[in-house]
Amino acid sequence: MTGADDPLLARTRQQGTADSGGEITQAGRDVHRTTHVHEAPAPARPSVIRGLRRDAHYFTGRSTELQRLLQASAAGQARIHTVNGMPGVGKTALVTRAAHLLANQFPDGQFFVDLRAHAPGQAAADPIDVLATLLAGLGIDPRSMPTNLEGRSGLWRDHLAGRRVLLVLDDAADSGQIEPLLPGAAGCLTLVTSRPRLIDLEDAEPLPLPTLPRGEAATLFNRLARRNPNGVDSDTSESAVANGIVELCGCLPLAIVLLASRLAHRPSWTVADLAADFTATTDRLGHLVAGTRAVDVAFALSYRDLSPARKRLFRRLGLHPGPDIDPHAAAALDGVSPTQARDELEALYTDHLLDEIAPRRYSLHNLLREFAASCCTSQDSPDDRDLALARLMTYYQRTVTSAEEIISAHRSSTPLLPNATSALNWLRIEHANVLACLDHAASHDQPHHVVELTRALAPSLLREGWPHIAALHERAAETARRIGDLHGEAGALDELGFVRYVTGDYAAATGFHERALALFEGLGDRHGQAAALNNLGRVRGRVDDYAAATGFHERALALFEDLGDRHGQAKALNNLGRVRYMTADYAAATQLNERALALFDALGDRRGQSSVFLSLGFILYMTGDYPAASDLHEQALVVSEDLGDRHGQAGALQGLGRVRFVTGDYRAASELHERALELFEELGDRHGQADGLNNLGRVRFVTGDYRAASELHERALELFEELGDRHGQANGLNNLGRVRFATGNYQTASDLHIQALARFEEIDNHHGRANALHDLGRTRYAMGEYAKAAELFERALALFRDVTDPQGEAEVWNSLGILRTTTVSPRAGLEAHHKALELAHQAGSPFDEAQALEGAARSHVLSGDLETAMADLRRAVRIYDHIGAAVAFSRPAEGRSGTSE
Repeated sequence: MTGADDPLLARTRQQGTADSGGEITQAGRDVHRTTHVHEAPAPARPSVIRGLRRDAHYFTGRSTELQRLLQASAAGQARIHTVNGMPGVGKTALVTRAAHLLANQFPDGQFFVDLRAHAPGQAAADPIDVLATLLAGLGIDPRSMPTNLEGRSGLWRDHLAGRRVLLVLDDAADSGQIEPLLPGAAGCLTLVTSRPRLIDLEDAEPLPLPTLPRGEAATLFNRLARRNPNGVDSDTSESAVANGIVELCGCLPLAIVLLASRLAHRPSWTVADLAADFTATTDRLGHLVAGTRAVDVAFALSYRDLSPARKRLFRRLGLHPGPDIDPHAAAALDGVSPTQARDELEALYTDHLLDEIAPRRYSLHNLLREFAASCCTSQDSPDDRDLALARLMTYYQRTVTSAEEIISAHRSSTPLLPNATSALNWLRIEHANVLACLDHAASHDQPHHVVELTRALAPSLLREGWPHIAALHERAAETARRIGDLHGEAGALDELGFVRYVTGDYAAATGFHERALALFEGLGDRHGQAAALNNLGRVRGRVDDYAAATGFHERALALFEDLGDRHGQAKALNNLGRVRYMTADYAAATQLNERALALFDALGDRRGQSSVFLSLGFILYMTGDYPAASDLHEQALVVSEDLGDRHGQAGALQGLGRVRFVTGDYRAASELHERALELFEELGDRHGQADGLNNLGRVRFVTGDYRAASELHERALELFEELGDRHGQANGLNNLGRVRFATGNYQTASDLHIQALARFEEIDNHHGRANALHDLGRTRYAMGEYAKAAELFERALALFRDVTDPQGEAEVWNSLGILRTTTVSPRAGLEAHHKALELAHQAGSPFDEAQALEGAARSHVLSGDLETAMADLRRAVRIYDHIGAAVAFSRPAEGRSGTSE
C-alpha cells in the first residue's frame, strides 16, 4: 500500500476539504468533491456628494439672473432650469455661483458634471458613462451597476428618491444627452448650461443669458486687471478707456477675462496701452487668448457642429455690412429661398450663434461677426464672397425702389410689401442696413452700387431728414462722373439741388439743377428735363422770382403732359399753384391745386395729396376760411405722420399753428409752432426755422411778451437775410415793426414798416403790402399824422378786399374807427368799429372782435353812453381773458402773416 492509499491520509484530506466549505460525496471507493467559491465581501466605497466646481472669486453682476436661480428651490417652482447663451457669455460661472449659494439646501449631495459638448479635443460625454460616475459618487459598486443606459438611469433615480440633491449639468449638447440624467425626485434641483436653446426639454425653465451690461463688464475688467478691483472710478479718463475696451469686446465675459488677464500680467502697461494695442489690431480674436482658453476656439467648437449649408450661411453673415438681417436679405446673401434662409437663421438662433432682436430679425455679436468673416475669408473664394455681396446690394436696391414706388403709388404691392404702410416700415427698419451697404460699396470700389443705391434712397433720405444727405448725393455724383455714367450724374445733381433747396442754399440749388438739366438735355432724357425744370421753378419761387418760377413750372408741365406722366403733372400743378398764391392770386392757386389733387387722388398718391392739402389750407387761411383751413392742415398732418414724412409734419403743424393763432387759441398756437420749429431744426431746414421763429414771435407779441417776440423776430430776420428770401425779410421787418410800435418806439417802427413795404412791392406781394400799409398807417396815427394815416388805411383796405381777406379788413376798420373817433366824430368811429366787428365775426377772429368792442366802448364814452360802453368793454375783456391776449388799447392787432407755406 502506498502513501497515497493510506486511509488516514485520505480521511485527513477529506476532512480538510470539507472544512474548507466543499461538499464531498462517496460512491464505493470513489470520492467526489464539489467546490463553492465565495468572494470576500467588497470593502466599503466612499461617497462623493460635495462635487461642485470651485466658485469664481471674481464673479461680477448678474444679480437678476442669479436671483432667478436662487428662487428655483422654492416650493412650486420648476425643478429643472436651463441657462443658455452664446459661447463665452458666462453660463458656467453663473450656475456655479448659484450652486454654491444653494448648496446648504441640498444636504444629500451637490454634483457638477461637465458634459463636454464643446470641449476642445474631446468627445461629448456619453450619458451611460456619466451615470456610472454619478452612481459611484453615491457609493455604488461599479460591479453592481446595470450595463445599459435605461438600467443605470433607473438606478440613479431610485437612489435619489426621498433625497434633496442639487445636480449641475454643464455644457450640454442637447436634451437627449441630459434626459437620462435628470432626477425624478421632487426634492432635487437640476441646473443645466448649454449653448443651444433646449427647446424640446419638457418642464424646464429657460434662462437666456445675454452679454453683460456695460457697467458690469467694466467692473469685471477692472477687477481682473487688478487696476480698480472695487469697481470704483478712481480715474475718469481711465474709466472711459476701460469702457471702450469692454465695448470692443462686445461685453462678452470670456473676452473680457482674457484681455484683462493680459493687462494683469503686464504691470508696465496702462489701460490706455492695452486699449491702443487692441484697437489697432486687425485680428482682435487673436488677442483674446490665454493658455488653452481662447474666444475663437470657443466659437469654432460651436461652428464645427453645424451642417454644411448652415456653416455657409453663418460665414456669409459675416460679410453683411449692416447691424442686423432678416430672412429675405439673408436669402439674397446666401443665394437660397427666403424659406430656407428663415429656417437656417432660426437654427443659428437656437444654437446661440445669432441674437433675435425683433421677430425674424437677427444680429451677430461683434466678435462672432469677426469670427464668421474670418471663416468666410479662409473657406470661400473671393468670387463667391463678391457674388454674395452683389446679390445683397441688388436686393436692397430693388426693394428700396419698390418701396418708394408703392408709397408714391407708382406701382402696386409686392408679397414683401403689400401696402404703403408696410413699405414705409420696411424702409425705416432697413435704413441702417442700406446705408451700411452704401458705405461698403463706396469703400470697396463698387461705383454702380453707390450711384444706384443713393438714387433709390433719395426720397427716404429727404423724408426722414437723414444727416449728411448732401454728402451722400455729392459722393454719388462724383462716382457717376468718374465712371462716365451721365444719367447717374444728372440724377445725383438734381437730388443734390433739391437738398440744397430744402436747407436754404438757393444759389447752390440753382447751380445743381441747371447742371442736371444740361446733362438731361444732352442725353435727350425728357423726363429728367421735366423734373429738373420743376425743381428750378421751386427754387426761383422761393427767392421771389415768380416770373421765372412760372416759366419753369409751365415748361415742366408741358413735358410731363407730352410724356403722359400724371405724377409729374400733379407735382408741376401743385408747384405752379404755390407761385400763384405767393402773388395773392388765390383763385388761380386754388384751381391749379384742385387739378393737382384730382390727379393725386386718381393715382392714390397720399404724399402728393398731403402736399396739396397744405397748399389749399394755406390759401383758405389767407382768405379767412379758418375752419376749412384747419381741416386740411389736420388731414395733411395725419397723412404725413402715417408716411413718416417729417417735413410734411412740420409744415402741417406750422399751418395749424397759424390758424390757431388767428382764431385766438394762443396756447395751442404756441405748442404747434414750437413742435414745428423743433422738427425744422432737426431736419436742417433753415427756411422752415425762420418761418417758425417768425410765427412763434407773433404769438409772444400778442400775449404781451415783447422781449421774447423781439428776439424771435430778429433771429428770423437774420435767417431770412442769410437765405436771400425777400418775402421772409419783409415779414420779419413788419413783425419787428409791430413790436417796436407796441413798446412806443414809433419812429423805428415806421422805418421798419417802410422797409417791409418796399420789399413787398419789389416782389409784388399784395397781401404783404396790405399788412405793411396798415401797420405804417398806425405809426402815422400815433405820430399825429392823421391825414397820412387815413390814406394808408384806405390803401390797405382796398388791397385786403382784392385778396378777399375779411380778417385783414377787420383790422383796418378798427384802425379807421380809432382814427375817425379822433378826427371826425365818435359816431363815425362807432360805425367803423361795428363794421370791424361784423367782419371779425365773419372771419372767426376773436382778437379783432375784442378790438372792435374796445374801440366801440371808447366811442360810446365820448358820446356819453356810459352804460353801453361798459357793456362793450366787459365783452371785450371776456374775450381777451378767454384767448389769453394782452390788453393794450391802440396796440396793433395780430395781423395776417404772409409767410409762405
